[in-house]
Amino acid sequence: MRTLLLIASLLALAGCDSAETELPEPGPNARVALEKVMPADSVLAGLAIAPDGSRYVLDESRGLFLLKPNGQPAQWVLDTEVLGLLVTDVVALDSERLAITVENDGYLLNRTTNLFSSYFCYLPPLPGEGGSDGGGLGSEPISVSQTLRSSGIEVKQRTDSVAYSSETRQLFAQPRTTRLDTGGIAGSELFSFDEQGGQPTSVLSFADPNFIAGGMVASDGARLFAGAQNRVFEITPDGAMRRAQELAPTINITGMARDPTGTIWILDGAGRQLLALSPL
Repeated sequence: MRTLLLIASLLALAGCDSAETELPEPGPNARVALEKVMPADSVLAGLAIAPDGSRYVLDESRGLFLLKPNGQPAQWVLDTEVLGLLVTDVVALDSERLAITVENDGYLLNRTTNLFSSYFCYLPPLPGEGGSDGGGLGSEPISVSQTLRSSGIEVKQRTDSVAYSSETRQLFAQPRTTRLDTGGIAGSELFSFDEQGGQPTSVLSFADPNFIAGGMVASDGARLFAGAQNRVFEITPDGAMRRAQELAPTINITGMARDPTGTIWILDGAGRQLLALSPL
């Protein structure tokens, strides 16, 4: 896990203004076009909506952008390019804190203090290695990565989806593990963390080792929904996938978020747009 980063000079390029983004009434056809407000060559990797209504879109190489009202260009609020970080997803914990993921690791951005710091690690340590941030998975290998690393096989993990439940105060990440010796995919899992971050407190393995969600959202407490390509699945407590919605085949879900009204929005990376889902 990386050490604390204090990068106020790279944050809040124009302050911490509220987005006040004007969105259409939620419904199956609600749409917000992003092609004119985000950089033309941006790769749209994540979506977060804070309780105060602020809406953020993640560019995988540049960092975090705050959407502005009336078709204004999005405000660049976190530059990750200068840090050499490839960011993969974002979720709002509250109106000032956002969790942002990179390979193997997760960071916390505080929009009030302008601090960007290590927050949680979804590549858990081996038994006996411990961890400086508390939590942990106990004394026996549980995750795919721990099992492989305990046998001397190095791995990397990437999650393209992270979610947070304000009701249960849990953070969720959905990593897929890749072996570094063969390049093969070793497994796909769901990790949960408590609000303090640190190491995962539980692991749920998926039957399909190749599954990777482009976005994920917590709804109504313990319900979790994951978007993969143009499909939305509900993740059941036993790790099964129940298909909840299928969207147009041209859509590629690269982010999901829930707004203050409870409406779930998706980020369609291919179409460079936000779409409101029908009730799940």
